[in-house]
Amino acid sequence: DLVVYQLGNSPAHDYIWAYLARYPGLVVVHDPTLHHARARQLLSAGRAADYRLEFQYDHPDAPPEFVDYVIEGLGGAIYYFYSMLRVPMQAARLVAVHNPRVAADLREAFPGVAVEAIHLGKPPLDTNAALRARVRATMGVPDGCMLYAAFGKITEAKRIGPIDGTSCFRIFLR
Repeated sequence: DLVVYQLGNSPAHDYIWAYLARYPGLVVVHDPTLHHARARQLLSAGRAADYRLEFQYDHPDAPPEFVDYVIEGLGGAIYYFYSMLRVPMQAARLVAVHNPRVAADLREAFPGVAVEAIHLGKPPLDTNAALRARVRATMGVPDGCMLYAAFGKITEAKRIGPIDGTSCFRIFLR
């Protein structure tokens, strides 16, 4: 049996961190930087000392005062400088990501950790131009406009904003 974890920056994934080390499994990493999630989780619970310790464990070469910026609420874009991936990478039996470049970067950063790139979604089954035109017409998507499909809810945690009806872009949910 294998536990499968879906781990990203969504608050819906916060509970997973408590299980990672105790029950190693397949960790599907959706965001190559999990610093946002881990800092938010620990700091919102008033656990600044734990955040400081975990950050130092995760990034021992980083300047120790860096965490003071995050603790004071100034994380923002600087989260991207430090990924906070060491704990899930070391606890996993296998790490899967949806991007071959990210997989290569993780293999380089964490030698000895099994990392695989898995394809997200399916390629189009039919590249027939007439069929594409019928689908666009049925869905009301003009030629030249981009069509996005999102499966699941659009939420702030996923960092996907809703698009207003005046734009050429549309999002269809299932």
